Parts: sequence; structure tokens; C-alpha cells
Amino acid sequence: MASTSAGAHRRLLGGLLTTLLAFAPAVLANPDLPAVELMLHHRPPYYTVQDAEPGGIVVEPVLRALSDSGLRHFWTDIPPSRQLHAIQNGRMPVCGVGWFKTPERAGFAQFSRPLYTDLPMVVLTRADNEPIAGFDTLEALFADPDLTLGVRQGYAYGTVIDRLLDQNQPRVFPSDRDSAGMAALLLAGVFDYMMLASEEVDSVRFALRTDFSALQLQMFDDIPLGSSRHLMCSQAVPRAWIEQLDRALPMTSADVDQRPP
Repeated sequence: MASTSAGAHRRLLGGLLTTLLAFAPAVLANPDLPAVELMLHHRPPYYTVQDAEPGGIVVEPVLRALSDSGLRHFWTDIPPSRQLHAIQNGRMPVCGVGWFKTPERAGFAQFSRPLYTDLPMVVLTRADNEPIAGFDTLEALFADPDLTLGVRQGYAYGTVIDRLLDQNQPRVFPSDRDSAGMAALLLAGVFDYMMLASEEVDSVRFALRTDFSALQLQMFDDIPLGSSRHLMCSQAVPRAWIEQLDRALPMTSADVDQRPP
């Protein structure tokens, strides 16, 4: 369970910045709102930890909104599986940064407005895996019973891809490794292909260096624009805290798509 009492077991990020925000004047207007623990993990370019400071393309709008709203908070570096457990537990005011909103998660968590909308995902395979090159659609690839998909445990891939996975039930190899670690398993022949966010291609290429040349990227027409990422919060986070943050968040393409005609 993620809680403020577990400080000896995790790294607190941006301690000085946290203290300053905790006493920002805007907080004084609503002193009853608690300091919320904001959990992230190092996954460039979405989330980064540089010199004990949070950053990344998903984190930046949160940082600006927190600065504008003055909401009390502190940052922790927590693996995704532990983030999910802490949010499901629901006892402490915690939020995971950058989670997809799914029907299952909506049953136990609260969500902020969209923070960022992903680019379309790509399929990463070994360059010598000729059978995969013959597929025209992602659905047909998922339907092949002889190929194994590497998946990250606890991750959702967005509404459309998750639906294709449910409908076709491909053979999967689950792993708790990050995207670069998954790509290394792919190179070793542990599975045949994996889904990779377009935003992560450069970081995986950098991590694997020359080995990346043994891999290839494939795009399919039935892979849509990615899903929006949100703060996913436990039920212990006051709704007023989330609403105050929402008012300070910038408009995204996902907000525009969801507006009534």
C-alpha cells in the first residue's frame, strides 16, 4: 500500500518544491484538502525523474496545474503494479499519473480530465520474423494462434486495441519489464511481437543501441490514435481536489473530442 508512512522505502521527489507548493496561498482558501501523493515511474518521454525532479510530456501539464491551483501534494517514484494496488486499496489519498481510463478501473478509481493523448501505437517485431510482415491488419495479427504477443502486466493499450485483444485472444507472454526490457526479450526470441507507443520508439532505440537494427516497426491502418492519459486517483482523494486540478489543466484534443456536438 502506498502511504506517507512508507518514506523509508521509496524516494521522495522534489522535496523543496513540494514544501513550497504545500504552503502556496491558493491552498489557504481550502485548508481542509489533504496533501495528495502523486505516483509516477521513470518511463521516458511520458514520465522522467531528473535530479530528483518529476518531468515528462504527461507530467508537465500536471506541474503547471498544481502551480496554478496551489493544491498540496508530493511526488513519489513507484512501480506501476504498486501504484495500481495503492489506488485499489483506497485508504490513502494517492493518484497515479498517466493512466488510461477503462471500465474496470472506473469501478474503483476516480479520474482527472485528460492530461495527454497518445500517438498511434506501432508493432515491434524482429526483422527476421517474416510471417508477421505478411499481415495487413492488427486484428489479423492478433488472430494468429501461432504467434505470441509480449504484454506488460497491468497495462491497458487503449479502448480499440484492448477490444481486439478480448475478441481475438492471442497467445501472450506477460512481463513486468519496461518497454526497453520487453524489446530485449523480443530480441531473445521469448515472444514474436509487442505493442510499442510511438513516443517510446526513440528511448527504446537509445537503450538497445546497435541491437535495435535487428528489430522493425510496423504500422496498421486499424490502429487508431492513442487513448488519453489521466490522473487515476483512489477514492480517498476528495473530489474537490480533483475538480480544482481539472479547472487548472489545459484543454487537450481529448477534451475537444468529448464535447457534445
